[in-house]
Parts: sequence; structure tokens; C-alpha cells
Amino acid sequence: MIVLLSPVGGQAMHGIIEYFKGRNDRVIGIDANPEAIGRHFVDRFHVVPLVADSRYADELLDVIRKEKVDVFISWLDPEIRFWNRWAMNPILPFPGSMARTHTFNFRPDLGCFYDKLECVKMLKERGFCVPDTVASAFGSPMPELPCILKPRVSTGSRDVIKIEDEVAWDFHIMRLAHKGRFVAQEFIDGPEYTVDFFADKGKVANLVVRRRLEHQGVSLRGEVVRSLAILDIVEGIVSKFSIDGLNNMQFIAQDGDYYATDFNPRPSGTIMLSVRAGVDLLNNLIERKEGREITAYGKPRRLKMVRYLADHYYV
Repeated sequence: MIVLLSPVGGQAMHGIIEYFKGRNDRVIGIDANPEAIGRHFVDRFHVVPLVADSRYADELLDVIRKEKVDVFISWLDPEIRFWNRWAMNPILPFPGSMARTHTFNFRPDLGCFYDKLECVKMLKERGFCVPDTVASAFGSPMPELPCILKPRVSTGSRDVIKIEDEVAWDFHIMRLAHKGRFVAQEFIDGPEYTVDFFADKGKVANLVVRRRLEHQGVSLRGEVVRSLAILDIVEGIVSKFSIDGLNNMQFIAQDGDYYATDFNPRPSGTIMLSVRAGVDLLNNLIERKEGREITAYGKPRRLKMVRYLADHYYV
């Protein structure tokens, strides 16, 4: 099988590349950065412009055709939103090569899940526990502090800032004013969890709860844990929203409650911890693409992970 991964410049991509190569798949990598670290580990590497570039779609589709790609998997939120908007357009024909290879969870309301304010609103309306969240911009009233300032639509933890006092609020709201829309979210002090799960027609097929022990955009240390409370919450969300495919969510626990803070309709950056714990969610993704029955893996084994830097030398 020929698998296309995007983007391959992230800290976590080496393990994902090695996973697919371990399956004897041919791995093609793309990234906007010609020096992306993943270029050294994939079988073939191509530079593809950023999604906002007018050349992006044509150059990506050209890679898919030339490399005879079977499966295209992306961790890049702007990329997923781009193709979702195209797929939902009733007038513009959707490219056949993308329709044949993509693994995205297309749906009309996908943009609402990416929008932090809209997502929290949807979850709250259906009875799920979420942090208080309001739209914020330069000149907006200062919320109760401390709070979390984050983009309404973002990738990972970029520009997510804990605001402790009025000085910090004024500085960051002015500094980030040109970057678009933001939200101020109630600060919940407690352990953080990421949940990797594969849903099949509105039902959870496989799920792994990971506690985030240390992170900087991507998890640096984490452990697989078991939580029936989080399992029940995710099953409820999947059922009420008819969620399908591979997704991840983030929660913060406090005083017995689990606050849903983010919903990401894509694989997580640290999905390999879930895979190594015995729940091969990436295989579920391939099974879905090939029209095969989704394997149920049962409970994950307890496992811890630490991510470290390594040198790579080249000429």
C-alpha cells in the first residue's frame, strides 16, 4: 500500500512514519517546509505549498497521481477544513483522486467542531460539561482571571496562553489582535486527558484515554489510563452528534467533573501511544478506507511514553 502523510515536519511524525513502514507500506511525505525532519525517514518526499497558497490543491493532487497513492492521511487542520469545504460544495466537482484516497470525516458541520466557541456551545446545549467560553478581541471586556486565551480555530497548542493578570491580558490581546478571532476560556485547574477513538456510525468502536503528564504543543510524557467516566462522556458525544471515523478529544478533570475543551476530527499527534498500548486506531482507519470490518481491540494495556530529542546528520 502507498500511504501519503501530511505534514511530516512535526515532532511526533517519526514514530508514525515508522509504524507504516513496519506494515511494509510505501510512505510518501509532504510538507511546506523543504527541510521538514520527516523527509529523512519517508520513502519519497515532496514540498507542497501551504493550504492558503493558490498552488496547494493542484500540487497535492499531482503528488497523489504521480505516486499512485492509495491512502492519504492528514494531521493538518487547515488541510482537512479545505477539503471538507470543497466536498460540501454542491456546485464544484470533487477531485476523483482525492475522493479515492482521503480518510477525512467530511460533514456539513465540521467547521463548528473546529471553532472553539461553536464547539463548546454545541456540547453545552446537549448537556455536556464544558468551560465557560466567550469570544474575545482587542477591546473586549476582560474575563474573570485566570483564563485561557486561545484562537477560535487553531492547530494544536499554538497561541494558547494562560492569562494570570490584567497586564498579561492587555499585552496578549493586543499582540494577537492581527491573528484573527480568539476566545477566552475559563481556567480549569486539574489533570488533562486526550482521548483517541474510532467511531463507527455513531458508536465508539475503540477508545484510549491518555493522561497528559507534560506537553509543549505535543505530549512529551503521557500514560494510558482507564476512566469509565470519560468513556461514558465520549460515547454520549459520539451518539448525539453521529460521529464517525478517527477523532480525538481533550478533557480537564476537576472535582469529579470532566470538562470537554477540544474536539479534533483527525488523528492526534501522539496516537502512537494508543497504538502501542494495543489499540491500533490507524489500522481502523485503513480498514474503513478499504471497506473492511472495523476491528474491536478491547481495553488498552497500561503504558507510559516519554518523547526525547535525537540527532540526525545529513549532507
